[in-house]
Amino acid sequence: MKTTNFIILLVAAVILFHSCNKSQKNKLPIVNINGREIANLNLLELKDTTYVKLSQIAKNLRVVALETNQDCLISGDIFFDLGNQYIIAHDISGAYQFSMDGTFIRKLYIHGGGPGEIPQTFPDCYLVEDEDLFLAATRDHIYQYQLSSGRFLGTNGKPVLRPREQMNTFKYVRDSLILFSYFNVGTPKNDFPEDSLDCGIKLQELNGKVLWQKKFDYSSWSIHPVMKIGLLTGSNTYILSTNNADEFVIQISDHDTVYKLNTTTYSLYPSLLRESEIQNKDGFPIDRLVANCFIENNEYACANGYQLMRFEYVTNEPVGWDYNVELYYILYDANIKRAFRIGTFENDYLGFVHNTV
Repeated sequence: MKTTNFIILLVAAVILFHSCNKSQKNKLPIVNINGREIANLNLLELKDTTYVKLSQIAKNLRVVALETNQDCLISGDIFFDLGNQYIIAHDISGAYQFSMDGTFIRKLYIHGGGPGEIPQTFPDCYLVEDEDLFLAATRDHIYQYQLSSGRFLGTNGKPVLRPREQMNTFKYVRDSLILFSYFNVGTPKNDFPEDSLDCGIKLQELNGKVLWQKKFDYSSWSIHPVMKIGLLTGSNTYILSTNNADEFVIQISDHDTVYKLNTTTYSLYPSLLRESEIQNKDGFPIDRLVANCFIENNEYACANGYQLMRFEYVTNEPVGWDYNVELYYILYDANIKRAFRIGTFENDYLGFVHNTV
């Protein structure tokens, strides 16, 4: 259910994009929700397309060539975790640790059943450099590795999930606190009502004590493009880091309201409306895969009030697995509540994974 083809370069780079220009251009309409004024971003109405180089919107941009040898042959389908000291690349075989200049250091884990090996392909990972930790979370375990030595430190706790709940996004907050999102998956039956297909977020200690949780009664359809079979599940819920270690952005796929969560005060409040839904089935939005639907992609972070969003708009009815998409790169500036649609990155595509030439 998770999507991966987004930016390699973390949005944690300080985004410049005309930050000194305080004009009214691209200002978003403001709506009032529970006494709070927030911006309303409608993707289809954002027609003004800006053509920029990536180097125009990110500070200190550089390319790091990762060393390859017989011990680190990385596949094409890959995730990256970037810190200040290390780059972690993980693919279907395991996780590889590199220095910030691209020098290969070691393989942190492999997939398997032995000590320190992880049975699940693509666990949810998190880099905690200030605690010398790399965490890899599955449904049943949270594996811990020491970054400075590569030593496997063992497993410590697991996400508290009910039988039908699937973990969506995993974050390590601080002091052995974890924050993760989940969704319920299944086929509704008489003993499994439709309204139980929810999603949500949980804040818990590694030892399993849940400190706070929030359930959202949001569900989405996923349509198989070949068999045309639809599966109704709880919606994908994405958690984005911010510059504030205690503050996170909560995005729920195919639903308008974006929230901010403070993990110290447990305050959750709406921060943005983001309208993207066109297609519905039985009153529920369609996450994928039919004509005229937006496919939302997971994002890494919201930095300095800037957020770079990536959507795929399916332009035609899929024929088998063949379908066309129109990419929507949206740069949202929460500081003055305006947004730009980036149509083309001229000359340098640095930091982006592109499915098309």
